[in-house]
Amino acid sequence: MNKFKLTAATLVFASITSCFSQGRNTITNFENIFPKVESHIKIKKDFLLESDLFKKGVSILEMSRIIEDPRLKYTPRVKELLNVNPEKSWTYKKYRSNLLTDTRIKLGREFIDENYSLLNKVQKETGVSLYDITAILGIETSYGNPKLMGNFIAFNALYSRYIDFPKNREWMAKEMKELINMSNELGIDLFEIKGSFCGCVGIGQFLPTTWARLFVDFNKDRKRDPFDLEETLYSIANHLLDSNYVYNDSKKRYNALFAYNHSDWYVRVILELSDVY
Repeated sequence: MNKFKLTAATLVFASITSCFSQGRNTITNFENIFPKVESHIKIKKDFLLESDLFKKGVSILEMSRIIEDPRLKYTPRVKELLNVNPEKSWTYKKYRSNLLTDTRIKLGREFIDENYSLLNKVQKETGVSLYDITAILGIETSYGNPKLMGNFIAFNALYSRYIDFPKNREWMAKEMKELINMSNELGIDLFEIKGSFCGCVGIGQFLPTTWARLFVDFNKDRKRDPFDLEETLYSIANHLLDSNYVYNDSKKRYNALFAYNHSDWYVRVILELSDVY
């Protein structure tokens, strides 16, 4: 018996792959022929996901394994958290006091002391301030605290964003595809990769597409590991350099930090934290 179990959506999908050459409207029209009953609605949702992932290069068999996995779940909490924007509901004073704490500053100084040799090496080789790198780690995951890297199944977070925000489906399909690639590259079960409700992963909280483009395989083991400290430090530096970071140019430095997280409040806190270590 074939060890691969194909979904109903996959079987339908496999028979009409020629529709892709005619664009998304063909697929949307095809959906409408299904009766509005629960089982067929599930097929339609699976079909949309499979068609989008197929167009990103994910094989039919791999998609089938993922969609048949009982761990694939829609998570309503993702939408709830994404709809919370501190910059709209908080004052900057509250935002700053929540992040720029005495504990975070103390932990940052300890992190620098413990990892100074590595941080200084990254700074010398890249020109990116070790204090800026440390500040990013401090805000993102409190210097690599495993409890603060996120407790969501990263693929489910991206899948939930795919469902809840139709305008972002193209983007989320790319993110899911790169997370699948990350899983294969690291040899980690896809549903064992934890991350934030946004789907960001690892010590530096990289989105999968950013990981694919900018993460550095520093130790040359052919595994870009977002949970490895050394590779993460070099990759944060690489991310900033990709956005034209120059430490002594305040505008370029600010813009590069903003590219890491598109928030002016975030950048202000990073700069202040970097200065107080």
